[in-house]
Amino acid sequence: MFAFCIMLAISAGARPTETDDTDTLEKGLVEIESGVEFEQAADGHEFVLTPAITYGLTNRLEVELGLDHVWEYPLDEPAAQIWKPAAKFKVKFWTAADGNLSLAFKGKIAFPVTVRGPVGSDDPEGYVRLLMTKLAGAWQYDLNVGYKYEGAWQVGGDDKFNAGAAVRYKVNAGWQVLAEVYAAIPGHQFSGSTALADIAVKYRIRDGLKVDLLVGTGLGRDAIDLRVVAGLKWEF
Repeated sequence: MFAFCIMLAISAGARPTETDDTDTLEKGLVEIESGVEFEQAADGHEFVLTPAITYGLTNRLEVELGLDHVWEYPLDEPAAQIWKPAAKFKVKFWTAADGNLSLAFKGKIAFPVTVRGPVGSDDPEGYVRLLMTKLAGAWQYDLNVGYKYEGAWQVGGDDKFNAGAAVRYKVNAGWQVLAEVYAAIPGHQFSGSTALADIAVKYRIRDGLKVDLLVGTGLGRDAIDLRVVAGLKWEF
């Protein structure tokens, strides 16, 4: 379904993957990120701009304001333009004594606003996720499980359980390569489940400044055909 494309595009985690890690900003630090995303499916395509600003409230708690802007082009339907302001938080609540294993909790709430196009694309949405990160030398393993709900609560809403797994490898001080599988399962039935597989690279230009690029494809009958993500992250 085209709605699945939207779900993926507006909820990106630890840039540029959908699967997030447990890292949080140190207290007082600010992070600004901006990206562009493109998704193509059998029933349409879309472009998304993803500016966001994150602030470290403590060494284990960060808050984020996102201002995604989405251009939807469903096949044989009117195009739509949607602004998606969203608030997120992430708290790292447990870290192993050796620092190589950690757990975090992440939440999001968004109230989309239809700028142009058919009414019905402005339902509120939100998710909760449990995150786990395991470090092993140059390797990093991230696991996510969560629940997402869109629409008025119990009034024609759409809910999904989701799970993601990502592997990251630090090639050197500048380059990192990533691979990911992410799945969404409708809460009321298992039919219509969809997954995404992708590969990505990240490059550190200098301390606090990184760029990234991701290419992925969907797995399943209603999945997307192509997903491309590119962006920049600046921490200061």
